[in-house]
Amino acid sequence: MQMKGVKQPFRHSEITRIEALKVTHRTALAQLDALFASLQQRAFAGEL
Repeated sequence: MQMKGVKQPFRHSEITRIEALKVTHRTALAQLDALFASLQQRAFAGEL
């Protein structure tokens, strides 16, 4: 018996897709952090 408003558990494929997105976003965040660090270094060195 399913109660109104209660969703079915995630299927394996949905969990796999979400985990892949998390990896992609973490990689992008690491790249942005590296770019920001480089920008800060150049700014404090007076290169901008």
